[in-house]
Formats: sequence, C-alpha cells, structure tokens
Amino acid sequence: MTRRTILIAASLAALAGSAFANMVTYTVTVGTAGLTGGGFIDLEFNQANALTSLSGLASVNYFRPNGLTLGSTTFISPGVSGSFAAPPVLIPNHQSAANFYTQEVLNWGTSFDFILTLSGPAVNGTAPDGSTFFVNLLDPSFNFIGNPSGEVASVVLNPDTTITVNSGPFAGGFSNITPGPEPGSLTLLGLVLAALAWSGRRRFNPKSHDV
Repeated sequence: MTRRTILIAASLAALAGSAFANMVTYTVTVGTAGLTGGGFIDLEFNQANALTSLSGLASVNYFRPNGLTLGSTTFISPGVSGSFAAPPVLIPNHQSAANFYTQEVLNWGTSFDFILTLSGPAVNGTAPDGSTFFVNLLDPSFNFIGNPSGEVASVVLNPDTTITVNSGPFAGGFSNITPGPEPGSLTLLGLVLAALAWSGRRRFNPKSHDV
C-alpha cells in the first residue's frame, strides 16, 4: 500500500468519524400479535421546547412488516417527507408543534421493524432541553392502543447528551430497541475501497507519479 493510499484512507476515516459524531442508529421492533382490527402506526420526533432544544432529523428506513397489512392512507405534518413505500421517512424535529408520519394499518399481523437513524445537533449536543422520537400505535379513532397513556417505544435525546431508550411489553405486544447497525460503517468502507481502487489506477498510469 502506497503512502498516498494510506493518507487517503486515514483522511476518509477522520472525515467519516466527524460526520457521524452526531448520529445514532437503532433497530426498532414492535410485536403486534395481540392486537386486533386496524389502526395506525404513528411516528413522531419532537423537541421538548422549540426555543431551547437543538434541531435534529429522524430517518426511518427498511420498514419490514410481518403479516401486517398497510392501508393507503397516510398523514404527515409540514416538513416531513417519504413513506414506508418510498423510503426514507424523514421527520425533522422542529418544523411544527408535532412532527409526525402516520400510516394506516388494515391488519396488525405479528410484528414490524425498521431502522431508525437520529442525526443533527440534537444528538450529542448540550442544550437546556432535548428531543424525543416516539412510536405510537393508534386505533381507527386515533386513540392510543397498547399503552393507553401514550407511546409503546421511544428514544429520548437528553439535554446532557445522554440517550434514554424506552421499550418493553405493552398490552397486546412488545417493543424492542437495539443499537445498530453502526451508522456510516458501510459508507466508510465504500469510500476506503474507492480510494484504494483510485490509487491502484494511478499506480498503473504511466503519466502519474506516486508521492
């Protein structure tokens, strides 16, 4: 490996480390086997205080239903984009009082899961107030189900840079939130491989000279 290649790989690794410092990724699984009828999956990402919380973005990818049937109706707040059918679902935490993506469900099936990435200054940023990503299950009349008092799972970005993950059993099912996959790991690998390939091409180019 040439000195140029080593320097390129090291630079890319440093840039990637900086880029992903304000980013966390989780696998979110929600069991729904005990639920009946239909309703809605409601995802929200909200600041605790619009004046003192930092901005952030929730990205939802790789939604996988297990026996669950989605309907054609969705509700989204201003600034939210994408859908389960056309990912990613992008939910900024500061576009409105409630930042949500709500997807109709015709049959709850057994479970669903998705990859959640939270990014931006709100992740690992110190501020007077934080932000929270919520997973809510609603009935056709938009009442909470599973947990009548609110969400069935959440990820809290605390003001002191710590993160609190809330998941577990609820009436009719369960939720589980686990870290990973590591954000940007595949992207970094791709960049390094591209750098190696580029260096190799230059090495066999008679007009180029390695430094």
